[in-house]
Amino acid sequence: MASKKKRLMKEWKKKAQAHRAARLSERTRAAYADQWRRFSEWCEEQGESPLPSTGELVVAYFVARVEDGWRVSSLSQALAAICHEHSAAGHPTPRSDPEFAEVWKGLRKSMVARPVQKTPLSVDWLREMLEVLPEGTRGCRDRAILTIGFAGAFRRSELANLLVEDVQFHPQGIELLVRKSKTDQTSKGHVKVIAYGQSAVTCPVRALEAWLELAGLVEGPIFRPVDRHENVGSRAITPHSVAKVVKDAAARAGLDPAQFSGHSLRAGFITTATLNGAPEAAVMDQSGHRSVEMVRRYTRRVDAWQKPASAKLGL
Repeated sequence: MASKKKRLMKEWKKKAQAHRAARLSERTRAAYADQWRRFSEWCEEQGESPLPSTGELVVAYFVARVEDGWRVSSLSQALAAICHEHSAAGHPTPRSDPEFAEVWKGLRKSMVARPVQKTPLSVDWLREMLEVLPEGTRGCRDRAILTIGFAGAFRRSELANLLVEDVQFHPQGIELLVRKSKTDQTSKGHVKVIAYGQSAVTCPVRALEAWLELAGLVEGPIFRPVDRHENVGSRAITPHSVAKVVKDAAARAGLDPAQFSGHSLRAGFITTATLNGAPEAAVMDQSGHRSVEMVRRYTRRVDAWQKPASAKLGL
């Protein structure tokens, strides 16, 4: 009798989970799955278990994401996904942790009051970062990440998801296929063209060639983890790893790492290309932006310092 009750209870729980999943739209389920994957990969990097996770661990994850430029909406979706997985597995959700609730409330309030804006990289800063990269496998990989990310106006997730099969070499440079991005959820694909650089130090094409040759990569993820013994992993790096590469390079160059994130590569391309006379259409084609206004958000503050009206006051 006891075994029959246990079997029935197991079946009921399974059906309840199915009903819970059915109430979510396909789009929401896909978004939750992506958020849960990101959280799980971050936990793995920290040596922590994502399920069950403590409120303290989720707070640490959110703080890391804020430093990468995430907004309240993205954090809220991540929290919903994390809570969904905990509920489905029969674990208490982070929302039930009183301490987490207080920190979450304060975090949202501070983000609404003062949006987080990371500093766009300039070519000079990029060069300083490249010059102090360590020798060896990790330094070679990081050089490719920084230069390709900058020249291609890549989002962190786009860089992390690049495959060797997505690269086409040409006499003038390379073409990189972005299979899916934030503005291309249907996976139509977007090709980014990157030309050879004038300097061997900052050339993204040479940097990528060197990394592929050193790592011996012929297929699969381009950018992979490198352990402390300089061994190259088989899986792709996470978007968080891209941000860490930028911050670590900034710290080595004597810059404030708190001012930079993975997004600094993309923002740096947009501001630098625009100030150097690149047409907005060409900038948008590389960045993948659909709105001119979104591109101008990056350059508006920089433009204001080119010919500030306050300089005409005679003060």
